[in-house]
Amino acid sequence: MLGVPSIQRKVDPDYKLGIVRYVLNSPEKTQTQIAREVGLVASTISKWVRQYKQHGERAFIDNIPLIPDKELRRREQERLASEKEE
Repeated sequence: MLGVPSIQRKVDPDYKLGIVRYVLNSPEKTQTQIAREVGLVASTISKWVRQYKQHGERAFIDNIPLIPDKELRRREQERLASEKEE
């Protein structure tokens, strides 16, 4: 539909997590099938699954920067190294 602005709604993090778990625990169903069941667009579910795989449950918690675990470990190692130097 050209000319119709999209509406972005805030979705409850627990709902997102529930959908992702449903997808991951239902290998017999496609994401498209699940999207139809729950009334979502398949690309939205795909995005949530990708975010979950990259960041775990942190992906759905508001106000937490999504920094990859590798980067968090690197920063922690730097912090510990600088503490040892002091």
